[in-house]
Amino acid sequence: MFGKEERQEVEEEIAELRDQFGDMSPEEFRKGNWLVQLIRQVLSKRSKNVSAEYFEEKYPGLDDLRTAHQLKDTAAKYTGAAGAAAAAAVSAGELSTVVSGGTSWALVGSSMMGELAYITQRQIKLIYDLSLILNAELDTDDPEDAMAILWLALDVNIYEEASNFLLKAGPRGAAYLGRKTLRKGLREAMQKALSKFGGTALARKLTERSLLKLIVPGINMPIAYGVNKWFTKKLGNKAIGRLKHRSLMVEPLREMDDAERVTKLLVLPILFHVGISPESKDINSRLVEMQAVTTRKIGVREEENDQIRDWINMTYDAFLERVDVAVSDGEAEPLRDVGVGAHLLSTADEASREKLDDLADVLDAAEVDGRIQFMEDRYL
Repeated sequence: MFGKEERQEVEEEIAELRDQFGDMSPEEFRKGNWLVQLIRQVLSKRSKNVSAEYFEEKYPGLDDLRTAHQLKDTAAKYTGAAGAAAAAAVSAGELSTVVSGGTSWALVGSSMMGELAYITQRQIKLIYDLSLILNAELDTDDPEDAMAILWLALDVNIYEEASNFLLKAGPRGAAYLGRKTLRKGLREAMQKALSKFGGTALARKLTERSLLKLIVPGINMPIAYGVNKWFTKKLGNKAIGRLKHRSLMVEPLREMDDAERVTKLLVLPILFHVGISPESKDINSRLVEMQAVTTRKIGVREEENDQIRDWINMTYDAFLERVDVAVSDGEAEPLRDVGVGAHLLSTADEASREKLDDLADVLDAAEVDGRIQFMEDRYL
């Protein structure tokens, strides 16, 4: 229920944000520095004040996914209320003029900034909170993870660009999972994707279009309760899907915190051999994202690149022999789950399943069918 107290809470927060951002010029608005400042402000405060345990106590009896949807629905109500407040002050036509920095800015722009900032703030909070609930571990101190939050809000899938880039690069082994090449490929893909939204210097070059895509559901749509509520729900559903996919790799990596270094490094060639392989013609962008997440989480060192490339360029049978020698007791299960995740994200189902079965035999990790079903239900 959204009653008088909740509306008062929204109005108070809008007033605070209007005081903070309301005196900016049209040029400052277009540059987007205020948006970056707001995101940093929200994430810094949020990371200190909330945790997965906090939501478990707040929503007792709900599983992770139901809690995630509860948060999404709550955020939608609050952004809807802020949209209603903004709609009372500005029409769709005036909004378009404000965004372009036209003559109405002095009359409407500064008074609207509280509502715009509030809606943005709620959506950023939602994405971060969902990452906690779904065990996706978005690290606010990691610039790439912080950017991932913004990409979600902007509906940018840089990893789709990356998969297209990496598929054309060669040689295949080094192109897909050699750390330098992977990160170079991702950087170029990021630049290509972000150029659609104003360039790589995001703080300085965010365009009016990207700002409005983040704040309201499209240019020339009226800011009102219904459209903002709908847009936040849509954003929440998309974030839930993406963050569940991220958890597919984060969970086994978490289980390997205390594993031998060689075991952690084996994750990357397993992703390649089971999920990609030299024969694949289509690469799922989610798999490229998992590679990037894994590379950062493991923290691959410069001197380890050649070893990873060697494992990638081996035949699969030769690689399995290496796995058999390297893996210690108790470390087989998370590596099996890495293989299951790679299989689930692969477009070459028959070939990847055959390789997964061979990996499970070497690891002596039973219940592959059960893990496939469990991880598919939980993460996909």
